Amino acid sequence: MKKLIIILFALILVFSLAACNDNFNYGDSEDNTTANDGENENIDKQEEITDKEENENIDKQGEMAMDNNNPEIITFQTHLNEYSVLGLETKTLNGTVGNWGERWGVFFNNNSMEKIKPYIIDEALLGLFCQSEPGYYNYLIGAMVDGVQEAPDGLYLETFPASEYFVVTHEWVETMDYADNQMGRIVGAAHDNALSLPDGYEKYGDPVMFIERYNYRNDENKFRSEVWLAIRKD
Repeated sequence: MKKLIIILFALILVFSLAACNDNFNYGDSEDNTTANDGENENIDKQEEITDKEENENIDKQGEMAMDNNNPEIITFQTHLNEYSVLGLETKTLNGTVGNWGERWGVFFNNNSMEKIKPYIIDEALLGLFCQSEPGYYNYLIGAMVDGVQEAPDGLYLETFPASEYFVVTHEWVETMDYADNQMGRIVGAAHDNALSLPDGYEKYGDPVMFIERYNYRNDENKFRSEVWLAIRKD
């Protein structure tokens, strides 16, 4: 009988220890899982921060590269004697903006260039903004000419007085497309309030508001976009 009691007691002790071990191991497993989850979350957050920083650095480097790829802006003063421009006119209501790209397409597609060529004295094409009849301004696409007695059909001839001009442009570039893409930037710089004019001069817009000049020298492989501002003594 005593032996049976001892055996039963031993079995109870074994089962009790096993249960304790199971509870202890379960607790360790839960703690370890929680710790691992915390470590994984920290790693994920660190990776997200690293990825974000890398992307921001890439974006900043891209912006810097774009700025560095833009040719340096150049300004200078020059003088034009009285001159005539022959081209395609676009009368536009004051306070509105026309579709200039579409008008350039019309200029090239209706043989305007062929009509102008015999009279051209400066190969640079112009987009000249000038005063028109009351309430309107004119965008004249063409070139400087001489010897024109009467404007060909579909074109307009205008003569402008001598004036001083302040030119905003950029360093020469090697492709026409590159220079063409700079025009918006140059127009913006020319009309920026931060633009510094020669001492004692001011801008004025009558009759010429400003000129976009496409100075493309194909024979020299040199190209640049220019904005000419009429200036006078203030």
